[in-house]
Amino acid sequence: MKTVRHFQYELEYAPNHPKTNNKGFVLKHVLVVEEMLGRHLKDGETVHHIDGNKKNNELENLMVFATTADHTAYHKGARAWSDDGKVWKTSRQTSVKRCLYCNKPFIAESNKKNIRKYCSYNCARKANGKACRIEIENIKEMLFETNGNFSSVAKKLNMSSSGLSKYLKEHGENNHAKDYKNDAR
Repeated sequence: MKTVRHFQYELEYAPNHPKTNNKGFVLKHVLVVEEMLGRHLKDGETVHHIDGNKKNNELENLMVFATTADHTAYHKGARAWSDDGKVWKTSRQTSVKRCLYCNKPFIAESNKKNIRKYCSYNCARKANGKACRIEIENIKEMLFETNGNFSSVAKKLNMSSSGLSKYLKEHGENNHAKDYKNDAR
């Protein structure tokens, strides 16, 4: 087969290919991944050169992204994963955030269930421990103000409601919502 260069990419002559240009050439890296997949690339699927060298068309250097948006997100720092080891996807909703504990920037991937607030597990653990250093009397006052709503107070303290309950119990305080109802005063 005849191979030529087009800008930084290599082209290969394949006149019957659906993605051929007007002279019968196709990007070589497209042909390499299509052979691996056993099919033509779908519309929107994009090939990425891992080492950045567009002349290196070895299969180990190529990733196929499910969409152009996935490929773009990957370049912006999103993590990629693959269900089948062949076509890669990313968490498209990414943004750079600052850790609430150490203030370092990190890529925050989000889904409908949560959005990360800390750069690491250690920072989250330290932050939750730091939140517990609030005076017991202040915590009790907050519980009375919310009529014993552990969830809302725990959220303000950046911890779970069960963690708040355990913290109160460890310090010899009542740890049930009924004990903090307004009529309990």
